[in-house]
Amino acid sequence: FGGVRTLGMGVATSPVLVTAYGLVVVQNDVDEGAGSFIAALDLRTGTIRWRIERTQPVSWATPIAVSTADGDSLIVAMGAGEIIAYRAETGEERWRAEGLQSNAAPSPVASGNDLVFAVTGYPRKNILALDLKDGSQRWKYRKGQGYVPSPIFHRGMLYLISDGGILTALDGPTGDVIYEGGRMPLPSRFFSSPVVAGERIYLTSEDGDTHVIRSGPRFEVLATNSLDEPVMASLAIVDDTIYLRGTEHLFAIAELGNSTFDHP
Repeated sequence: FGGVRTLGMGVATSPVLVTAYGLVVVQNDVDEGAGSFIAALDLRTGTIRWRIERTQPVSWATPIAVSTADGDSLIVAMGAGEIIAYRAETGEERWRAEGLQSNAAPSPVASGNDLVFAVTGYPRKNILALDLKDGSQRWKYRKGQGYVPSPIFHRGMLYLISDGGILTALDGPTGDVIYEGGRMPLPSRFFSSPVVAGERIYLTSEDGDTHVIRSGPRFEVLATNSLDEPVMASLAIVDDTIYLRGTEHLFAIAELGNSTFDHP
């Protein structure tokens, strides 16, 4: 693709798989927008199936692949100036909406086939709920979101994490605040994104402390498990194993015997 000019901060967008069409999608927004593009490659051969030029300045947000209620498959790409939805199969633009008006770093998340939540935490906080059909705005919120961590949506609730580890829960359809000020027991900075398994939210700090939080309308920390190593990457859950990438090691954590994530 050529050089990726990201104002000295490096590449942060991840490739996105669209297995229904055998594609891998790459978003590459650079510098002040000259040379930005989004492209889809054939998953088997690497051939470029489509490529769309963009005018968005540099961003670090991984796009999301999501299906709409009418069965269309979209790639929703973040930008400071505009948020654009493309048809996954062809790259055709389906809609565009006002952008985040701040740095695009966290990835968006979707609530089924209804809404997509676009967020930013720096220099201004901005959380937008957009209709997947046409990009129209349902609601906005101006607090709670950190610079790097992505939010998570689970059972009708959108969870935001601040840079300092304060959790906020919003009602997905309405944006109403369910709770604010959910503070982690050990102070730290947070770069990794929360993940969910069963009814537990796992959130890992830069210090390597993973906090296990009960999902739902009441904030409750069930456990804190610490590693003696800094962690900045989001943890991954595969079957019954949690993987954490520290600065020096890759950790694999699982319960011996009949593994389950119903308990911290």
